[in-house]
Amino acid sequence: MTVWEENRKVYASDEASGGLPKTLADVPHGYERITSEWMTQVMCRNVPGAHVTRVMLGEASSGSSNRQRIFLDYDDAGLAAGLPRSVFCKGSMVLANRLLLGTTRCARGEAAFFNKIRPRVPIQVPTPIHAAYDERTYGYIVVMEDLTGIAQFCD
Repeated sequence: MTVWEENRKVYASDEASGGLPKTLADVPHGYERITSEWMTQVMCRNVPGAHVTRVMLGEASSGSSNRQRIFLDYDDAGLAAGLPRSVFCKGSMVLANRLLLGTTRCARGEAAFFNKIRPRVPIQVPTPIHAAYDERTYGYIVVMEDLTGIAQFCD
């Protein structure tokens, strides 16, 4: 079986399972599967007692990666800590992106960049909050600060 055929099989299996991310190592199959429990692990890990209470999907776009703005509601502890009310995510959430970015190792590189390189190099990119890559599914996700209203991007 080729890498492409294997990845299609894995993707179809994950699609059918309806599985939700449970740990920080898990890469959601799609943005619509992100739960408040998973996002609590991502956003509240440094704020004892804080929880994400609601996850709402905002604007989305796709290119070589699938991008999604996500709005978050928190409990009182999260609000008092001033946790961000929105984040920007990019990842490989559909089969075509997983095949493109996984077989070329770009997905692995993206997560590694935000986890290992970005914290050590003073460059202007959004601040990463969480990044993960799944070798089995070729899925990746980067959760980062939402620059909407702060930065201006070229069209």
